Amino acid sequence: SQETDTGGGSLKLTPAEKLADQLQKSGQPAAYREYRGLLEKARVDAKFEHAYPHMSEGSVMIAAIGTNWEPGAWQLVVDMMTATQGQEHNVCLEEIPDPMFGLPYASLGNMMDTAVLLAQVRGYEWLCIVENDVLPEPDILLRLLARDTPIIGPRVIDPERPAGSVGYPEWPANSGLKPMRYLPFSFLLFRTSVFNCFDMPFSSLHGEGLLFLRFWNYGHRAYQDTDN
Repeated sequence: SQETDTGGGSLKLTPAEKLADQLQKSGQPAAYREYRGLLEKARVDAKFEHAYPHMSEGSVMIAAIGTNWEPGAWQLVVDMMTATQGQEHNVCLEEIPDPMFGLPYASLGNMMDTAVLLAQVRGYEWLCIVENDVLPEPDILLRLLARDTPIIGPRVIDPERPAGSVGYPEWPANSGLKPMRYLPFSFLLFRTSVFNCFDMPFSSLHGEGLLFLRFWNYGHRAYQDTDN
């Protein structure tokens, strides 16, 4: 504890009072926040000069679209979540159930819009949409977050066409961050604030291209990280 002279003796300050005393003496506007550790603090410090850091910087809601997992996919998504948490990101993983039990994925847009609303209501900075047949590497989400790009996806490889990737245009691997007309819904990372542009973005769609055209209308372009 710290002691201060009150004129008639000394008085011990609580930690909160000590912090307030320091802020007053510094002559700077009061600003205080908690961090999960030094890694999260470093991410916030790096943004203060050029951006507005999120209150939970780098927080991510991973939304699994559906519950019908390909063998091995669930564990790989959990491993990805754990690796991201290990770098002091606030991360959750939630399955978005399919309301159309008799006709699987007929309500895909509704499921994705549910994920958007949950991420917004819960205050996550990022939303990662993952379909049930994706087999991600453990650090792929960390690598995409490091790009700090509002709409981004990795190269998604179709097993039936392993020489190329899904999306348009098709860029060669390891050519950096590339602009896209559209990306597959298989694995996407959005800064949650991009959904402030319009409500229920997925429900009225008939393909990936229309979503990214709508984002383009509001000044947002999608990118593919061809290095991942």
